[in-house]
Amino acid sequence: MDHLDCRELILNNVTEVALYPASEASFDRPPTIPSFFITRTFVVSPTLTASFREAADAALMAEAPVVKIKGLKSISGYIVDIEVDITLQGRKSLVERAISELQGIDFCIEFLCADGSRLLSFPLPNTSDAQIEETLSDTATTSIVLKNKSLSALIPLDLRY
Repeated sequence: MDHLDCRELILNNVTEVALYPASEASFDRPPTIPSFFITRTFVVSPTLTASFREAADAALMAEAPVVKIKGLKSISGYIVDIEVDITLQGRKSLVERAISELQGIDFCIEFLCADGSRLLSFPLPNTSDAQIEETLSDTATTSIVLKNKSLSALIPLDLRY
């Protein structure tokens, strides 16, 4: 890869992150409509949701997630590399179960931003990775790292469905 044309963007207004299997995502968009805004449809509930809001089905974020987006030139064209670092409080068993379900499959990463907008990272085949970072600390936090490679930057999602 040619790293001379690499730029990094850090998305810092994310309030919620949801992970879905890519095989469960579909997008309703007629071919004549520009793809700037698309309607999202996931036929399952998220495998993992990380949020600043306390919820029964969500892991609580200890701090804002770090979302790094790098555009890289390669022989096959322009590839977007997305890396998300999330520190979660408690609910370690929920996080471990969700990460184990995501092993070996491609997954979408959906971001809810502070202004209410939603962004989606849709992966290239066989490029998704989710790992739990082990720390030797007495705190009740769990860190996870999510990685995707895509042919496009984050896709804005239209919520008017």
